[in-house]
Amino acid sequence: MFGGKLIGHNDPHHHEKIIKFDELLADCFIYSTACDITDAANAIAAEGRPVDPDDLVL
Repeated sequence: MFGGKLIGHNDPHHHEKIIKFDELLADCFIYSTACDITDAANAIAAEGRPVDPDDLVL
């Protein structure tokens, strides 16, 4: 929604709604990535291999 018709819209409440939606979407991606990393680390640990904490940094 960057640019285009959004810039022509001058309603602060509408802008705030868009920003909150973007933040929620970013939070969902971060959560999903953290879950994927946790699953991968658990799979490695289940195989009996050591998991280095430095490799888990996002």
